[in-house]
Amino acid sequence: MLSGINVTSTIMRIASFNQQNKAFLADSLMKIASGKAVNKPEDSTGDFFKAQNINTESRGYRVVQQQVGEAIAMNEVAVEAGSQVFGLLNDMMQLVDLYWDESDPDAQQAYKSDFSSRASQITSIIANTRYDDKQLISDTSGDPLTSIYINPHNQAQTYDISFDNGDVVDSASLETLDIGAPDKATVKSTVQAELDKAASYLAKTSAYSRGLWAQHNMIEKKLATNAGHEQAITGVNEANELTQVIKRQVAHDASLAMLAQANLMHRNVLMLCGLNRA
Repeated sequence: MLSGINVTSTIMRIASFNQQNKAFLADSLMKIASGKAVNKPEDSTGDFFKAQNINTESRGYRVVQQQVGEAIAMNEVAVEAGSQVFGLLNDMMQLVDLYWDESDPDAQQAYKSDFSSRASQITSIIANTRYDDKQLISDTSGDPLTSIYINPHNQAQTYDISFDNGDVVDSASLETLDIGAPDKATVKSTVQAELDKAASYLAKTSAYSRGLWAQHNMIEKKLATNAGHEQAITGVNEANELTQVIKRQVAHDASLAMLAQANLMHRNVLMLCGLNRA
């Protein structure tokens, strides 16, 4: 009977070792799969919460990054439209010179038609340049065209995109402008005033583009830095963990074999004592 008790105790110890080893093996496999040595507070309380804080900050910067990306896309539409308007106004300036330097009435009429056509194109571009249902070529000095957060720690810190009346071409005045009256200087002066507005609009969109891309690049660097810090805190040493997996897998297999042998021995002892019949 004494031998039976010793065998039972051995079986229990082997089974307990096997269960612990399985848990360690599962933990190593999870670390390798996740790429993290710290997956829960029990792994390392301090490192776990440091990583959580970094991860939370990174999520905030990714939200900012998305807003900046949308603003960049919107501004690119504005740049393209502003460039078209600027080009058409340059054409109108040239047409004024051509008209007033021409003596042939038919040629003058052709220049006048071209002049009016370009004025209509400008009106159409301004009316139809929209992004996310926002009209991009308009006076938004009272309320920014868009306002994006640039600091996830302080939502009061924003980057505003707006234009004022000095940046927006008065397409209505161009539509009613007569290339042939009252005189060349007056017509050119009117077109030049609108050309200056178009130039101001383009200058602002270019400045916004530089600012937005600078912000985008800064966020990229910040996210990369945070990722590096998080990896340094929670990253797993795959070589070490693979070594542990191999050791624990071997121990697991060995303990299963020992458990099988111990159960067989226990059964044989019971049979010898006449307590178990095959």
